[in-house]
Amino acid sequence: MEMTLFAFIYRPGPAWVEGKPMQEQALGPHVGFMQRLKDEGRLLVAGPLLETNGGIAVVRAADKQEADGLLASDPAVTSGIFLADAHTWYLAFGAGTPVGAAN
Repeated sequence: MEMTLFAFIYRPGPAWVEGKPMQEQALGPHVGFMQRLKDEGRLLVAGPLLETNGGIAVVRAADKQEADGLLASDPAVTSGIFLADAHTWYLAFGAGTPVGAAN
């Protein structure tokens, strides 16, 4: 099955506790969700955006509908700690790929 890349862009949601650093937010279930995506071979990279208390994850999915479904099942989204959007993403440059090389 052909897989497309999606960038999940996270930002603080209504359950985000203002004044509390990211590592003190209730993100344990979110970390477990990311680990599951990694174990399934769907997660390429993920990490926090430190200046905005958000994050980015690049995930493989069959289509936008599946990507939206994955994101909607993220415990950090269902709990309201994060709001998030899935954006179709194309890898134009990567480590080991010369600029201008066809992908």
